[in-house]
Amino acid sequence: LEATVDGRRVLVGNAALLRERGVSVDDADAVRLSGEGKTPVLVAVDGTFAGTLAVADRVKPTSKEAVTRLRSLDLEVVM
Repeated sequence: LEATVDGRRVLVGNAALLRERGVSVDDADAVRLSGEGKTPVLVAVDGTFAGTLAVADRVKPTSKEAVTRLRSLDLEVVM
């Protein structure tokens, strides 16, 4: 994702995207967060690495029923 916010160029994505756009990335946090089952999202502002966010979705009490219903529709469920 690329956007201009208050005149500043903001880039949000994975380490590969930031590197592709010429941003020097410190991905130690991204590696650690991935190991914890989270999805790391890296941020750069004006071409400089700014930090890492983590996104995670916990299993909910209704997950088992939802997976069962999806499978009944012949959908492959991957978690």
